[in-house]
Amino acid sequence: MRIAEKQSILRRIYDSCEKAIIGPENPFTLDNPDMIVANGNRLFSIFLPTFRECENHDHLLRRVYMSMLGYGQKITPILLIAEPKPEIIGILNNPVFLEVFRLISLDSEEVIRLVNSDRQNARIWKNFSEIQSWHYVGYRNRLRLSEEAHKKIRSVYATGDIHLGDNVVAQSWSTGQLRESKYYRHTQGGFMAITEKKKNAGFKTSFEQLMTVTFLTSFHLDNGNIYPTAMANELSLLNTDWKMFDDRQLPNDYNRMLSFIGLAPVSVSTSREVETLFERYQQIRKNGIG
Repeated sequence: MRIAEKQSILRRIYDSCEKAIIGPENPFTLDNPDMIVANGNRLFSIFLPTFRECENHDHLLRRVYMSMLGYGQKITPILLIAEPKPEIIGILNNPVFLEVFRLISLDSEEVIRLVNSDRQNARIWKNFSEIQSWHYVGYRNRLRLSEEAHKKIRSVYATGDIHLGDNVVAQSWSTGQLRESKYYRHTQGGFMAITEKKKNAGFKTSFEQLMTVTFLTSFHLDNGNIYPTAMANELSLLNTDWKMFDDRQLPNDYNRMLSFIGLAPVSVSTSREVETLFERYQQIRKNGIG
């Protein structure tokens, strides 16, 4: 779908609602809904699948749940399939998506009727606040570790002297099949992902598969709710040459998103530096970030 066509659909919904925001942002992640709509004290998040989400439905599920962790579960998710391609139509009969979304529709008018109706949101997630709080603590710990590594180690990104094991494998939420990223490996003390900046690839293109595999290994999905896995307590580092700090040496948007999704961005060159960061992370987890 062309950007102009997408914006036209969103504008049509925007003009028909009491209050709405197109392209919302939050401080934790770039994984946002395409629109947030308010009706009184009820909120709806509207998602239009991207090209990559049509190819890999787990990317869409990741965006939905990262949005919920960032905004809160009171935002009821709606999926609008405005361009019914064969690769996305299968979602209509997939029980996983029927549990996740309040409405899956091919018609923007149906979406407008729902968000303007008086029907109450049906979703209740009893453990959501606890999971959201737990996830935020992990985010802050990973962000602190990334900051400390940036200030103290300051290595040039390299991988030749870092010992890595097998690829990390995750189970797809949408198909049940196994997914893996060759850039995400087991290592002593935890896990490490490695991604180099490519001249012709943007952030999302470079990290899409890696972020999804990381999220799927950190949580499992059950009846529309997510729960942490055992792997969620382990440290996952991202060794990369992407710029992760702004001119004031503060974590930028990319750093915050990766830390929120479960990866602490660093730039290291040796296995000893990796071991030092794993040890430091356990201290941060035990004593707090101060």
